[in-house]
Amino acid sequence: MTCARCSVAGAILLLLGASTPALAVPYASQVINTSGNTWEFVLNEAADSITVLRDSGNAVTLTSPTAGRHTFDMTGFSDFQIQVAKDAAEGWTELSDESNLHTYYQRPTGVVVNQDASSPYFGTVYVSHPQVFQNPPTLQLYPRSMGDGIYSLSANLIGVDLANGFAAQTDPDDISLAKVPSNWTVDQNGGSSPWQIALDEAGNLIASDYSNESGGIKYSSPDLVNGGLVLAYETGDREAGLPLADGGAELHGSIQSKPSVTGVVGQNLKVWAIDEDLDIDGNTFEPVDPCPTCGSQDGYSIWRWDVEDATSYTGDPVLEIASTPLDTGEVLWYDDGNLDGIVKDAHYEPQFDKFYLTQSRTHGNESGLIIVSADGVDGLTPTVEWASKQWSIDNGLDGNDSTHIQENPEDLSRGEGVQDIFRAVGSITISPDGTKMYVHRGQQFSPSDTPEDGDNPVLGSESDYAGSILVIPLDEDGLPVIEIDDNGTPGDTSDDRITNFESITIAGQSARDRIARVSLDAAGNVYSLSEVSHRLQVFSPGGNTLAVTTSDGLFSLVDPGAGLAGDYNSDGVVDAADYTLWRDGDLSADGDGSGVVDSEDYNIWVANYGASTAAPGAGVTTPEPTAIAMLLVATLPGLRRRR
Repeated sequence: MTCARCSVAGAILLLLGASTPALAVPYASQVINTSGNTWEFVLNEAADSITVLRDSGNAVTLTSPTAGRHTFDMTGFSDFQIQVAKDAAEGWTELSDESNLHTYYQRPTGVVVNQDASSPYFGTVYVSHPQVFQNPPTLQLYPRSMGDGIYSLSANLIGVDLANGFAAQTDPDDISLAKVPSNWTVDQNGGSSPWQIALDEAGNLIASDYSNESGGIKYSSPDLVNGGLVLAYETGDREAGLPLADGGAELHGSIQSKPSVTGVVGQNLKVWAIDEDLDIDGNTFEPVDPCPTCGSQDGYSIWRWDVEDATSYTGDPVLEIASTPLDTGEVLWYDDGNLDGIVKDAHYEPQFDKFYLTQSRTHGNESGLIIVSADGVDGLTPTVEWASKQWSIDNGLDGNDSTHIQENPEDLSRGEGVQDIFRAVGSITISPDGTKMYVHRGQQFSPSDTPEDGDNPVLGSESDYAGSILVIPLDEDGLPVIEIDDNGTPGDTSDDRITNFESITIAGQSARDRIARVSLDAAGNVYSLSEVSHRLQVFSPGGNTLAVTTSDGLFSLVDPGAGLAGDYNSDGVVDAADYTLWRDGDLSADGDGSGVVDSEDYNIWVANYGASTAAPGAGVTTPEPTAIAMLLVATLPGLRRRR
């Protein structure tokens, strides 16, 4: 075994506040007080059991609960923990149901899931759909009528009216389910307004608009009612003239990528995106130094808008990454005048301060995935941290075994030399804990392709990772950790294979998918939105887990098999609730496995009091020694009775 990149990924955390876990499970979302003392939550998939602890006890138990809405009563209690348990075989399986018409979309362009457990919108799924489509014919791939706007679904993938008490919307043919927030204009005919979507740190929706008629970036409240413009003016028509910023520069055009954001609308917002129209040299797409050969690559650069506390922002944009050849000699993207239909996207990851750039070519000499850092000066000389084709070359792994290329090296129509194994990349997302990258890609080659056409022997249809989504480990710098088995033939890379990826197979995506988005929920389920299958599909890797959503706005994920000494109620933290179980002689408090709940089990609890399996920042506080002492004083009478 050899390691192609000598770095070690961080330890996988099993309990988190704002981190993606190693295992995905059913979990309680959209927790709201419906009336009086009645509370409701939505379960995203069927579970083995649900236990609602009220004031650390007084359990309400549901056995074999189904996906959907469930309620519990809080009369006489002040706090709760909703514990959802399931023991399933590990391995990626689809949670979504093809009979659920709420998962079908005629032209889906964006998906994002609220991961904030402190929000009533926790678990809400947002889908952008930029085209009206009514009265579908029989046997249509998208068998329902649809509107132009933003759809919202609960975690069980049923429509939800976020502005009306989270009421379920059960009629998938109701085109009014597609919401257009106030102060938005959407182009009803072009199929690109709204385009891709993201959430700010407060759960406000941020939407890009790729149309000429209403291009730009917009925002909406989480309930999709109140909206406005992040960037002033709704237009993206270069021929008609782009709007100007305060400093005289062009403000924006049509926004092609997913918007990447930090901060909150109206407070400290920053936005990054690919703008189709903004000119990097002020010379209306004419070649100019330092890149005299750039020509039509002048558009599609990544820009930053330092919006801060403004809305309808009119400040000058900042060029972050110019779409010009990098120091590797690679061109990042092509505009529509060069290679029509090639989809390019960009993801800015603030925890690494890096840009993840993708393009969907199935053939050619360009990388499908490039990771770069901005130069912080003028955007013209970003640092290439990792390029997928260069990595393929460095490791002798060829992504196209075409006999034509081998026999006709002078014909560059199918590319030349070693080809990128990471080809046809559509979009990516990164787990909030930074340990994994989820890469959606189109089919590598068609089943009808001949040996002359070639295949991708490393990550193609006959490989161990043939699925549409690759799950790739990342190191502490946000770069791929890729392990290679040399198959016992060191020096011969022709039979080398990658060993540490995961692969998710998506039924219905057999075509070369050019527009496909991925997102994650707080429990690590993967959401795929495809314009080929016309479906929103959700996948879980399974496992034996316990998901806990609390009234304090915390979410945690525990592996019951791993255990935490002294955590007798398996909620991921050793606290007073565990002492209560020991005091009452509950067999779950048999910490040493002796079959008797005794003083040794109490000593285990004391030794681990305050411990948790929470990730840093998860919101679980370790008590000071004085707090433990106060608790022990308060419980001494119980100890004496116990003895």
